[in-house]
Amino acid sequence: MTKKLLVPYLTAGYRELSWFEPLVRELDRSGADYIEIGVPFSDPIADGPTIQASSQIALDNGVTVHWILEEIKRFRHEIKAELIFFSYFNPINALGGIPAAARALREAGFHGVLVPDLSLEQAESFAKEMGAEGVHYIPLIAPTTTAERLARIAPVTTSFAYGVSVTGVTGARQGVARGLDDYLERVRGHLGQKPFVVGFGISTPEDAAHISRFADGVVVGSALVRRIGEAPDLPTALASVGQFMGSLRQAIDSEET
Repeated sequence: MTKKLLVPYLTAGYRELSWFEPLVRELDRSGADYIEIGVPFSDPIADGPTIQASSQIALDNGVTVHWILEEIKRFRHEIKAELIFFSYFNPINALGGIPAAARALREAGFHGVLVPDLSLEQAESFAKEMGAEGVHYIPLIAPTTTAERLARIAPVTTSFAYGVSVTGVTGARQGVARGLDDYLERVRGHLGQKPFVVGFGISTPEDAAHISRFADGVVVGSALVRRIGEAPDLPTALASVGQFMGSLRQAIDSEET
């Protein structure tokens, strides 16, 4: 039986700096296999309004890439889940170039890195430089990705690929996009045995269960960040996150193959 992967997304430093570690720990405790740590950015072109707003609040709180790396380094050894660094290209490059960034991510304990504004042409060299430090490049695959591009993405996929279930920006949506099943089967045909998870628009356990029939797991971002934003305090946020994660875990576990 193959376990389905649950991959939550968290904007680092949202809503308060002091919430970051407890939220990561709660995501880990409540069944995450990987946790995407979102780096707040001033121009998050691939993100929907919920994550854009959380990103701005985190920036206002003073979050930087260096702060994230130091925070993760401090408690990483107590987290079971693998960590993915979700960042636009500029903050990564600002660490002193890609080789230096790769070393910094490895030293902080990150398993992989996902860069939504990286072109395929950039990605091939980026993946090689990250891989030299043992950091996996996680490619994004969209419904509009051509067969030719899929054929080039597969060789640089050393951990898993992230399938976008709907085109455009991220954000929880009502129901799962039409034509999703055919799209997922097409991606599977190119990736072969390499796992891929699907996100961008998953907001309910039912969405997650449906996706898991075709994919190896799900990513949940906006729906989770929204719950954090609606909570009046940290204990309530942790309880809401734990409950939601538990419902997602149960839903996708029912689809194990």
